[in-house]
Amino acid sequence: MELIINALKKMVLSDITLEQMLTKVRKNICDEIDKNKEYNNTELQFLIALGEQCFLNEYVYSFTEKENKSVNNIM
Repeated sequence: MELIINALKKMVLSDITLEQMLTKVRKNICDEIDKNKEYNNTELQFLIALGEQCFLNEYVYSFTEKENKSVNNIM
């Protein structure tokens, strides 16, 4: 997982299939955090790295209404 996190922080990724996979992983992590009200360091580091990836790409991955609700509940 550390390799993936480091790649997200340093490489500009432009593959649509990879974007869809990363979006699903983000959604699942957000859902689990919302449901259990806890997270581990790896999940947090992944979400931060994904945010950095969006900054590098100057592009935000798609975000569903359900995900938006999960994030609002987490905050």
